[in-house]
Amino acid sequence: MTRIKRLVRPDTQALNWKAAIPVLGLAATLLSACASTAPAPEEIKERAVVDFSTCAKPVWPAESLKNENTGAVTLAFLIGTDGKVKDSSVKKSSGFVPLDEAARVGIEKCSFKPATVNGKPVEDWMLMQYVWMLK
Repeated sequence: MTRIKRLVRPDTQALNWKAAIPVLGLAATLLSACASTAPAPEEIKERAVVDFSTCAKPVWPAESLKNENTGAVTLAFLIGTDGKVKDSSVKKSSGFVPLDEAARVGIEKCSFKPATVNGKPVEDWMLMQYVWMLK
């Protein structure tokens, strides 16, 4: 019967405080390390900006002009840290490949103020839409 009593309600044991010291030291160290870690400052990002004075109007392809093709093309392009276009692609076509290609070639001739992070120039992708319409 005493064995059952011990299983159900074990004897209270004295706390071995000497064994708890390393654990408390580790907990205090971790707590102080977390408290002293300052949050990282937020990054200040600025997007690339086109300098329209450097852009020439894209040349309307003769075939598309003859066929009176119109539409809007959405282009994605990578602006380098020097403000020049490094890569470009058509994200949404106007429906006419010559118009898409003419817009892409025209945008590649533009200069940009590069994107910055915390005041330092970085490469960044940018989207732009060009609309081809007849008057």
